[in-house]
Amino acid sequence: GDARDSACRRASTLAMLPGSSPLGALSGIAGCLFHTCPQVRALSASILRGLESSKDTAALVAGLNPFLLAALSAQPEP
Repeated sequence: GDARDSACRRASTLAMLPGSSPLGALSGIAGCLFHTCPQVRALSASILRGLESSKDTAALVAGLNPFLLAALSAQPEP
């Protein structure tokens, strides 16, 4: 179903990320919130919000540093 598809997409996304990083595993995606291209910023925000919406991955997004969380909040909702 849809929930299972969403879980598979989240797992696939997370599998592509480094297991650990001094800035957190999502830092590569979150860093794109500062890209010069608006479409890249919007895609980064979309990925992070998708992860944030799941109880299984919300803590990963919440663990981003406040600077990155502020950049995410500044992005318009789709």
